[in-house]
Amino acid sequence: MPGKDIESARSRATLGIKLSTKNKLDKYRAPGQCYDGFICQMLELWEEVNADHAIRTYLPSNEGNI
Repeated sequence: MPGKDIESARSRATLGIKLSTKNKLDKYRAPGQCYDGFICQMLELWEEVNADHAIRTYLPSNEGNI
């Protein structure tokens, strides 16, 4: 199905990373795990660990308001 290949290609992007960064990704990702899956897993963990910081940084504050 050629249409499906085009659709899949449009929903993807190419990223350029240093070889040393790729080697780090390879060191920690599960055998056979795709890079997309591993990067999503890292981002989810980062969001979970930094959730409190993100809330404090981006939500409006009443501090200083009368």
